[in-house]
Amino acid sequence: MLKTPKLLLVFILFSFFGYSQNYRLEGVVKDSLNNPLENANLIAKPTDKSQKIKFSITDFKGNYRLELKPIPYEITVTYLGYNPYKFSVNPKKNTIKNLTLSSQSNLLEEVIIDLPVSIKNDTITYRIDKFTSGDERKLKNVLKKLPGIEVEQDGSVLFQGKKITTLLVDNKKFFGGGTKLGVDNIPANVIDNIEVIENYSEIAFMKNLVDSGETAMNINLKEDKKNFVFGDVEAGKGNRNFYRTHANLFYYGKKTTFNLIGNLNNTSDQVLTYKQYFDFQGNVSQIFNKGKTVINNSLNDFMQFIEKEDVIKSNRKFGALNINQEINNKMNISSYGIFSKTKDNALNETINQYNNFTENSNYESINHNDFYVGNIQLSYFPNLKNKVYLKTQIKSTSNNYSEDNKSITPTTNSSFFNQKTANATYFFQTLEWYKKSSNKNTYTFMSNLLLDNSAINKQWLTPDNTLVGFIPISEQENYNLKQFKRTKNLNFENNFNYYKVINKNNHLKTILGNTYIRNKFISQDVQVLDNNLINNINGFNNNLIFKLNDFFIGQYYKFRTGKFTFNQGAMWHFYNWEVDQESILSKHKNIILPEVSILLEFNKSKKIKLNYNLKSSFSDAVNYTNKNMLTSYNSAYFGNQNLENELYHTLSINYSRFSLFKGLRFYLMGNYIKQVKGFINKIQYQNINQNVSILMLDNPQNRWWFKGNIRKKIGNFKYGFELHYNTSSYKQNVNDNLQNNKNNMFTYKTSISTLYDEFPSVDLEFKQVFGEYLLNDISSKFRADQFIANLDYSFFKGLNVKIDFSLNYYSNKSFNQKNTYNITNSTLFYRKENSPWSFKLESNNIFDIKFKNQYSFSNYVISDSKTYIFPRVFLFSIGYNL
Repeated sequence: MLKTPKLLLVFILFSFFGYSQNYRLEGVVKDSLNNPLENANLIAKPTDKSQKIKFSITDFKGNYRLELKPIPYEITVTYLGYNPYKFSVNPKKNTIKNLTLSSQSNLLEEVIIDLPVSIKNDTITYRIDKFTSGDERKLKNVLKKLPGIEVEQDGSVLFQGKKITTLLVDNKKFFGGGTKLGVDNIPANVIDNIEVIENYSEIAFMKNLVDSGETAMNINLKEDKKNFVFGDVEAGKGNRNFYRTHANLFYYGKKTTFNLIGNLNNTSDQVLTYKQYFDFQGNVSQIFNKGKTVINNSLNDFMQFIEKEDVIKSNRKFGALNINQEINNKMNISSYGIFSKTKDNALNETINQYNNFTENSNYESINHNDFYVGNIQLSYFPNLKNKVYLKTQIKSTSNNYSEDNKSITPTTNSSFFNQKTANATYFFQTLEWYKKSSNKNTYTFMSNLLLDNSAINKQWLTPDNTLVGFIPISEQENYNLKQFKRTKNLNFENNFNYYKVINKNNHLKTILGNTYIRNKFISQDVQVLDNNLINNINGFNNNLIFKLNDFFIGQYYKFRTGKFTFNQGAMWHFYNWEVDQESILSKHKNIILPEVSILLEFNKSKKIKLNYNLKSSFSDAVNYTNKNMLTSYNSAYFGNQNLENELYHTLSINYSRFSLFKGLRFYLMGNYIKQVKGFINKIQYQNINQNVSILMLDNPQNRWWFKGNIRKKIGNFKYGFELHYNTSSYKQNVNDNLQNNKNNMFTYKTSISTLYDEFPSVDLEFKQVFGEYLLNDISSKFRADQFIANLDYSFFKGLNVKIDFSLNYYSNKSFNQKNTYNITNSTLFYRKENSPWSFKLESNNIFDIKFKNQYSFSNYVISDSKTYIFPRVFLFSIGYNL
């Protein structure tokens, strides 16, 4: 068990040490009329050039604060349109100094102001040479040193707590705009400056019409890095024949750019997770999100093929290519392709708690996965008021999965061999047109076509007769079941928007559109007898077509008054759907979905937003089946052709505050969802076997969750505290009894990071998770503690050491499970100044920990899993910078 008080004592000692190092110089910057100057820059240059420059930027009240060492500095205060102001300090104590800038007179010569951070409208620009030391290797190392920017472990980037949704390099999308590939691969030494663009829109004249909520980051390259190839290559070899090779090649010319990324390894390195591959969608603009018909996937057969983080053996290949070509000043072509090929072995031991019994399962699996993505976009700009995009994307995946499973319950002892193959193709094409006919009238139109096909084959082999009586199969010496599933989906959507600007504070938006969806689903379950004859299992074998047409029209009114912005409206949907299996069932429905949004913006860095929506969604074809279908070695599923649309209220409130002057970021979010009509599971148990079907009920589920976090910089330390609580109650039908189930989870996390220039960068984090799940009268509680310590230190010339340490404690009293383990990784990196060669020694899972515990919960089962992890790896690598 982790001792929380001792860890907090460590935090306090670090804090005390941090307070004794610097002195504060603070005050207010104003003009000659006593008006505060927001976003003025203060640069403190030490007279000792070996020391680092300090800087500050004023908030909306003109406040500034500098954390200075007790050494002489020359301070320059700059603001566009005003004369620079300079003074010297040699701080020996905390000091308050207010400053006044004078307006520039008509100058004959241009005044060049060198600003570390400049802000213009919605764009903030960082001069990275003012924040970096030159030891940074990749973009993520640079971003971590910029004020207001954070990089998460999964490669996502936050600016003032908001996620960066689009990554650009020299104003061109980098692999479709995702941040993961960019932060891990773009070299640090090629970056000139970094721009963050709030309320980002590719279409300039749409920016004031649509509150996109998007935030983009643009990486501007140094001029001497253009018009020739740059990048780096790396190759490494380790114990047990472990290896890794990695290459990044980039070219940015005047009209042509390309980016190439490649990786080969058998060390379980994930360039992208499988989920991130699927996130490469057709990139329809957020402008057309309103009115979209929501189809919920009921049974995702590809979840089992997701590239796992925790495996015991791995072989992975990855390649990505991104090309942008300017045809002329009116037309551009951009494209990217991604390829991944993996083979992973995994081992998992699980305790499953059902409503009336417990199952112990052991899974050993091998997964082969190939995945491909191809995307091409044609952009045509005949003039500043007309823009057209034609986008095409193709995705393909091929999977082979095999699994040995052992299942033990109080009454059964069974073993199964499962084998699955899955192939899927995805084709998406969209046309987008934007037209500004006048300052008051703007039109947009989108038309897209989606074709999605998949073929899945499964096989279950067992010598045990546990399935006899569960499904109508013949008794045999060995049981061999096969399943064939095919899905063909077509989605054709058209969406027209009209924007009317009454004046700068009053806007109208009209939406007219139609969505047509056609899902075809076929499943066939058979038994292969001992004499190789085929037994078609009675009551199984589905063949259906689900069609849905959604005609919608909506009207929205947006207006501003003072600090408030109101946006309200409603969408009218006319649904017409048909289920065609043994007979045709047709239904139609009218529904009005209101929506309200209220924004209170105190200033650019402090705001509150309230959102309310009434939402509607349909299921895909699987849930409408009228015959059985096997879903696993112990589960069969039966649909319901009488299902209609789910309906649910959503209410959310967000509060955010950011102050660079105070070194503060504060964020609160609350969310509530109440289902008016929704789906629940109906489950019938037969030992470990389950018949699962679906019902529609009134008020089947309520859920609310709360999340808050605060980040505060004090002296040379950054403190963090985060809370996350969610709870839900929902109904399910078990053996014809309607039950109420609940789950609650509470998480808190504290963190401290050092911000010293010369000393090691240290990040400390402590997290506790408390969970409680109630299935009818069965309660299960678990607790997980985690302490993380990361050290990053550059010393001498070109030598860098990194150590990542994670200590974990897990307890589940209900299952009598306890486990304490640590994961430790380290890296020693060396590159001589001005040398293209680099050398790296890595060690992962140094103490060769075998497994870790995890906890999960579904509608009718609580699971406690022991997941085996990758063994110890030592790797020596040599790199070369082009």
